[in-house]
Amino acid sequence: MTLEERFWAKVDKSGPIPDFAPHLGQCWLWTASSDGKGYGQFQVGTLASQKVVRSHRFAYENATGEIIDGLVIDHLCRVTMCCNPSHLELVSHQENLRRGLGGLLRTHCAKGHEFSASNTAIRNGKRKCRQCHRDWAKDLRTRKREHQHG
Repeated sequence: MTLEERFWAKVDKSGPIPDFAPHLGQCWLWTASSDGKGYGQFQVGTLASQKVVRSHRFAYENATGEIIDGLVIDHLCRVTMCCNPSHLELVSHQENLRRGLGGLLRTHCAKGHEFSASNTAIRNGKRKCRQCHRDWAKDLRTRKREHQHG
């Protein structure tokens, strides 16, 4: 089995469609080990000189070529175990931080509701979507009623 075959055998190409960016299509999820920070890891090299690489980096390099020095890979889907090359974009470290700063620069929540003054609550220092909370509370009330009458 080639290195590429061994790698892709550990990827589930029928993963979920990300809530954050449904237009991207399905995530390809890494199913083997992770590094404890939410990123997949893959061993390459010979038994005498093995090294561990992050799975999304291997997938990107395998599909598109070498990663340019000074650039990092951004998961457009925000799913760190995703290895779908079309979900990965090479950006500067600064841009990657800007995109991922706890969503502070995002204009909409993961469900697509706008972070407007009337639709945004701050809890524990983080922005929360009030519409998502209302939807969650309504769903909870419905489930409780069904349970009581069920």
